[in-house]
Amino acid sequence: MEKLIQITSGRGPLECQWVTAKILKVFLEEIKNNTIDYEIIHRENGDENLTLKSVTILLKAK
Repeated sequence: MEKLIQITSGRGPLECQWVTAKILKVFLEEIKNNTIDYEIIHRENGDENLTLKSVTILLKAK
């Protein structure tokens, strides 16, 4: 089974880009803890260091 997950800051301000990066970090930790395979298909860095505009992840599980 495969699922696509998109996390995005939309058109929000810089703070939304920062939160998007933090959500991705927590999400990836949970994926690894549950031994789910994943692939980052698309990643768009934010306007400042340590921020993220958008990311698309492909989850692969049985």
